[in-house]
Amino acid sequence: MKKKFACEIDCANCAQKVEDAIRKLDGVVDVKVNFLMQKFTWRRPMSPLRKCLRLRFGPDRKSKRISA
Repeated sequence: MKKKFACEIDCANCAQKVEDAIRKLDGVVDVKVNFLMQKFTWRRPMSPLRKCLRLRFGPDRKSKRISA
């Protein structure tokens, strides 16, 4: 699963520090910080349930949480 976020990072050195810190978080597979575009993207493994839903309904279909 890939997520994109906006950020306010002004230099390449700061971007590298943020990237290193995010990479240390549990479950993060890959991270890219782009200080020129002022955004970062991180990727984590997909849950088994989401994989099943994606296989059954396709990648564009999103699941909804139903409260009990």
